[in-house]
Amino acid sequence: MSWLRKWAGAAPVPLFPVVGHAGESALEVLQLAPGITLTTSPRHARALAVLGTVDSPDLDALKRIHDQVPGPRTSLWYGDTEIPRELHSSAIRASTPEDLAEQARQVYRKLISGDHAGDVNLCLDEPPAPWKGLGDGHGGEGMMGGKPYGRPMAMPEDDLRDGLQLDPLDFTLGPFSTLLPPGMTARIKLHGDVVADFEVVSRPYPRTLPAVFHQAQRQPVPIADLELARAGYHLRRLSDVLQLNGLTAYAIRLRQRVAHLKPGQSPSELVPASIWRSLFRVAGADKGIVESDSLARLRGPAARAADVAMDARSQDPAYASLGFKPVVQQMGTCAARWKQWLDEAEQALELALAAQRNEAMNSPSHPVESPLGLLAKSEPPVDCSDLLAPLLVGLEWSEAMSVIASLDLPAIREGGAGS
Repeated sequence: MSWLRKWAGAAPVPLFPVVGHAGESALEVLQLAPGITLTTSPRHARALAVLGTVDSPDLDALKRIHDQVPGPRTSLWYGDTEIPRELHSSAIRASTPEDLAEQARQVYRKLISGDHAGDVNLCLDEPPAPWKGLGDGHGGEGMMGGKPYGRPMAMPEDDLRDGLQLDPLDFTLGPFSTLLPPGMTARIKLHGDVVADFEVVSRPYPRTLPAVFHQAQRQPVPIADLELARAGYHLRRLSDVLQLNGLTAYAIRLRQRVAHLKPGQSPSELVPASIWRSLFRVAGADKGIVESDSLARLRGPAARAADVAMDARSQDPAYASLGFKPVVQQMGTCAARWKQWLDEAEQALELALAAQRNEAMNSPSHPVESPLGLLAKSEPPVDCSDLLAPLLVGLEWSEAMSVIASLDLPAIREGGAGS
């Protein structure tokens, strides 16, 4: 092996994660795994990691993503998703997320050295839509019609802002885009960088909560454990927002420190206060206000960020003995929802410290407040992705991504267990 290949083989593995049902905890492991760099596009990766279970309707999309990873490539599978027969001789099935990370490092070195041929393509090498010889002009119905290579010819439309004629861009995003919740597919139309239309084609996969919140429905658990899990959940969501806004180094640092979170810590110990302040002023921070007729659909921190002081912890005497009162914001914007996550994380860490001293336990006879809202069999947190379209149309792309990143859209996976 040449020195150049040895040097390349020692570099972190660029890996693109495909997150299915119950794959969140495995993703958290990979985010912290040494020698692994998660990419935001399969085209920047050399390895694909399939985490959890992918629904059957999304398997074709999974195959397309697999083939977008430049060769020689490898794929690693953790969960119940069946490995395509074409990959039986090359793909790797991991028993744990930690094993997946180690296997990824090993096979990457073999790819670089040439000792591993890598995965074959899963999709046929043909246009996504028939067009050759059909109609006039560019393989369509006249010079301005048709879909050569599956892409429609541009047709001008009036721009939303000033009425000028622009060529709109129609495309589909998802179900495994890092900009959307796993499983969610959206059909989007852009006028320049402005969202002209947004249609949810498939809803996101239900999200898996930390197991302690489901346990608290059945038996008393230490409130310190509940609140540490709540703080960790909100701070991990904020790490995603930091990364979305280009603050990748701070996002990585926050994830690393959240893995060792302790009662009584302050969020300013994890990330400088100046970074939090700058986050609340990014593009779209003042957007995403849910109108009053849809406000009732919001739950948990999103509702409290719009000054709705509903929190199931208020009904638990154990929390009352710790001096708990709901934290709220006023504006209901993206920045308000991010600030709500931050304030609730800080409050949770303080509650965890007080509960640890008092050995306080929750009461299963009272409702449990999860990081996404009331966790009850009669009224579980449900999918809210249908609220997006009116919030996003008319926003610039960066503003729209901030709005999506400020909302917990998926439903809760019943009986799910996370880390």
